[in-house]
Amino acid sequence: MKKIVLLLSLINLMFASVANISAIKGDAYRIDTAANKHKLQLNSVIFEDDTIITTSNSRLQLIFQDNTIVTLGKNSILNIKDYIINGKNSKVNLEVKQGSFKVITGQISKLARENFTLKAHTATIGLEVQFLLEKSVIN
Repeated sequence: MKKIVLLLSLINLMFASVANISAIKGDAYRIDTAANKHKLQLNSVIFEDDTIITTSNSRLQLIFQDNTIVTLGKNSILNIKDYIINGKNSKVNLEVKQGSFKVITGQISKLARENFTLKAHTATIGLEVQFLLEKSVIN
């Protein structure tokens, strides 16, 4: 009986979700390892090796198990190549094949920053800078 429970636990870990859809607008899809296409909706689960595709009318946000947040714009493709959160052995490997995206790293940046990889075929970096203006009054 213990062997069956252990085997079921290992199978569950192998197929455990790595992220959930926390926000979505329009039509987006998940392509699994068997090339099956699944329409995404709020709270849909995402697995390692999935490819996420947004269409021309969509955008979405994923929250990963370590609280990494990925936002995809329209006509984007994201491949989740590796996702393991296990202390210093953690590893996250994401690839954006096209489109626009924003990433805010979660626990991976504290656990194993050097093991976080984000590959983009072409990228433009935009920085948002806010200035605090103080009004000076001269008497």
